[in-house]
Amino acid sequence: MTNLLQLAWMLGVSLATVLLPATNERLPCSTRPWVVALVLASFGLWVLDRLILHRGSIQSARAWWWLAVCLPLYGWLMAVVPSAMLDEASGTLFTFDAEWWKAFGTVDAKRSTAAMSLVSLTMMLLLMTADMARDRFGRFWMAAALSLAGTITALAGLWLQTNADRVQLWQVTHVPTSVFGLFWYHGNAASFLNLVWPVTTWLLMSVLRARLRPLGKHGLVSLLAGALVLQLVAVFVNVSKMGHALALMQLLMLAVLLHLVWWRHQLVIEHAWRRWACVALIACGFLALCAWLLGAQQGFSRWQSFGMRGFDDPARRHAANMAFKMGNDAAWTGTGVGTFEVMSPHYAVLDSVTSPGWWKHAHNDYAQFYAEWGWIGCALLAMGLWMPLKALMKSWRVALSHDATTLMSSHRRSGIACFSVSLFSVLLHAVVDFPFQIMALQNLVIVVAGMLVAFATSSSKHRHDLSKR
Repeated sequence: MTNLLQLAWMLGVSLATVLLPATNERLPCSTRPWVVALVLASFGLWVLDRLILHRGSIQSARAWWWLAVCLPLYGWLMAVVPSAMLDEASGTLFTFDAEWWKAFGTVDAKRSTAAMSLVSLTMMLLLMTADMARDRFGRFWMAAALSLAGTITALAGLWLQTNADRVQLWQVTHVPTSVFGLFWYHGNAASFLNLVWPVTTWLLMSVLRARLRPLGKHGLVSLLAGALVLQLVAVFVNVSKMGHALALMQLLMLAVLLHLVWWRHQLVIEHAWRRWACVALIACGFLALCAWLLGAQQGFSRWQSFGMRGFDDPARRHAANMAFKMGNDAAWTGTGVGTFEVMSPHYAVLDSVTSPGWWKHAHNDYAQFYAEWGWIGCALLAMGLWMPLKALMKSWRVALSHDATTLMSSHRRSGIACFSVSLFSVLLHAVVDFPFQIMALQNLVIVVAGMLVAFATSSSKHRHDLSKR
């Protein structure tokens, strides 16, 4: 019974992860309802499984529970008692901190309710992923789901490239060049792919080191190598400039980190470094050729036009400043989750760069989070992330030590390196775009973060056990 329950909710979580790329509501056949249903059903089975087995949590992972409970509770409280009140019919912005009962039924309350439903769903996925990734089988299972989701995104993006396809699919004629596959905005697709391809790299390295039958091993290596090539090529075919810069940065970081945490401990690598350097150069050349043949010249032309104006984008800077002003006016409580779009016209007119305009997102997720959640929300998020970050930093110190091979397996060391690079990309991308406002990316980030902390807590627990001996 318990094994069937565990298998059921694990299947639900992995299937929801695979369906994430198509959750965009603009798609003719959006998978958003399916993902919501799968996560809710899996969460119910997961709770039942934990109650039957009386399973607890690792001490370092208990902060996830505080984050998953306290943050949604505060967000729902702000949705019920919003600070920013906007009348949907007239568009009138009421005074901040007025009587809370006047806000019932206004557009800001509706937006907050919808946004908080998504946040609650994301927190459920976080708890299940952190639990699922505690053992090696669960980590491989979820990593395979992530890689498949990224491959679907890459294939869809490389297939839907012509303007006619974009206009027919999205019915948006004014920004056809911004569409990439299943994502309406090209930056979102770049963030998704940059999150996934380091995970595929980790899977590929794990299979190369695994003791499998030759036929099965060669088949898995071929599939994963092909998926990795597709994902990297799609990043550079996409016209997102930030996506290109982050992908190159990730490649450099991953090469350095893998050398520090894994390869420097392998004597065979030290004696064959020229051969590995040659293989790496050939792979880079092959990727560049494939990307160019499949349309990377469009992204290169965007870099040229961007360089002509001094690599500056004043609209994004002013939109972020607008979000900070909004947050300062809303003081401690914020304007309410999901209310930035309906509040933006009243602030955009104050700036000549942003006016006239109706800004759906601030193009800076940190500024938008501050505007919508306020200081209290920021403090709750910081407290919830403190323990996981502390465990991660301890694990990095172990992974970079000279005794790393005796304190931590290569499986965990390479996993920490790959997943850290993966998560770093979207954290940096959020400074100039809005990946955390997109359902597919928001949930994918949570899955990657849950797996990364699972690597960290496992290694920290192992080190703690060794210290007692």
